[in-house]
Amino acid sequence: MALLRLGDTMRGRPLTAREAREAVRSLLRQYTGPLTATAEQDCVIVASELVSNALAHAGGVTAFIAALLDGHLEITVCDAVSAGPDQTDVRAGLGGGHGWKVVNAACGIVTVTRPRTGGKRIRGHIALTTGATPL
Repeated sequence: MALLRLGDTMRGRPLTAREAREAVRSLLRQYTGPLTATAEQDCVIVASELVSNALAHAGGVTAFIAALLDGHLEITVCDAVSAGPDQTDVRAGLGGGHGWKVVNAACGIVTVTRPRTGGKRIRGHIALTTGATPL
């Protein structure tokens, strides 16, 4: 399993969406299996959206983890705010929430958990190969 961890406590500053995209691309270069036509793009978009939302709505990223697991890339973004993601704008047609829709469309599975220590952890699984079984 290839694993990459980045976070503001390790880097001394918040992770940027650009750094997340670069980290995901770097990790995907280690993957030796065939990729679907949209796998790299899906992974990059998910990482970028999750980090951008943590920066915009939750005070920044407290941890970023990307791991290659059984034909999937698992991306985890943690922040210090337990609220959200809010889908009110999407349901009400108010113009927001499109990134969350993109994340859910690109990922086979998306989970949001709230650790006892506070904040939230959003984890998405993106299939890298055709026929990869959802985790």
